[in-house]
Amino acid sequence: MKLVICCLLLCTTFYSGETSNCPGNIDVDTSPLEGILETMLEVLLNKFDDMERKLSELQIELKEHHEEMERNRIPDCVSPTPSTLPSNDVIPTKPPTVIEPPSFPSCQDVPTKVSGVYLIRVNNDSAPFSVYCEQKKFGGGWIVLQHRFDGSVDFNRNWDQYREGFGELDSEFWLGLEHIYQLTSTRKYEIVIEIIDFLGYSGYARYNAFQVGSE
Repeated sequence: MKLVICCLLLCTTFYSGETSNCPGNIDVDTSPLEGILETMLEVLLNKFDDMERKLSELQIELKEHHEEMERNRIPDCVSPTPSTLPSNDVIPTKPPTVIEPPSFPSCQDVPTKVSGVYLIRVNNDSAPFSVYCEQKKFGGGWIVLQHRFDGSVDFNRNWDQYREGFGELDSEFWLGLEHIYQLTSTRKYEIVIEIIDFLGYSGYARYNAFQVGSE
């Protein structure tokens, strides 16, 4: 801005000097021209001052806008309040309530007609144990003592294993002599023995009295 003003002053001075060096036989009236130039120069200076002031204001606004953008780019950081700070105190928790499945005196007392694994309680003084209830064949209500069909379980076992039982109730298994003793010593039972060969032919034997004694 100041460079432009200096150029205008130099041009004015140069013009005034040239007009003063004109030959004496040329009558040049320089007074009105100098007045016009001074007026124009004053107007230009005022314009330049106004432009310089507006430019300064714009620079200030741009600086403030830039600072605001920088503040917005910085994420807010918060510190946890005392209630959210980790504590070394152990808060006692209530253990989950374990809901035991219902138990029944026998498979005939199971209300559903779906074959599967159920809990049988022989009497109120004994602990319940799981059995597989056959609810379809031979009228349903049967406790399966032994199930063999694919050879996945080895039945060549010792006495202790035959007493306690082995295998899985949803696969091949032997229920166990102790459980059979508990069942048959409290009430009358009958037994059905079913055999199916690899060709699908089957046969069975049914006895109206069955009981296993104690060891």
